[in-house]
Amino acid sequence: MLRSPEVSSYVTCAEAPILPVSRIELFMSLLKLDKTPDAARDLRMNPGNATAEQAKNLPPTTFGIAGNDPLRDEGLLFGKLLSENG
Repeated sequence: MLRSPEVSSYVTCAEAPILPVSRIELFMSLLKLDKTPDAARDLRMNPGNATAEQAKNLPPTTFGIAGNDPLRDEGLLFGKLLSENG
């Protein structure tokens, strides 16, 4: 869990050259998640919401996390969840 959301990679890297937050929001809008019930809980869309028990059943995983990526913190937290439970 992030201590301070205002320093999260989603905020500090909002204008990243390859994948700015505006492009992430565009891709998310194309998925029409606002019309999908419980999309936020769907682990296919949000694997970082898996419980420790669910993470135990996931296959070996390799991460490529870029320093200037708005989704960097989420990737690091998911990697931590997997390494502690896999």
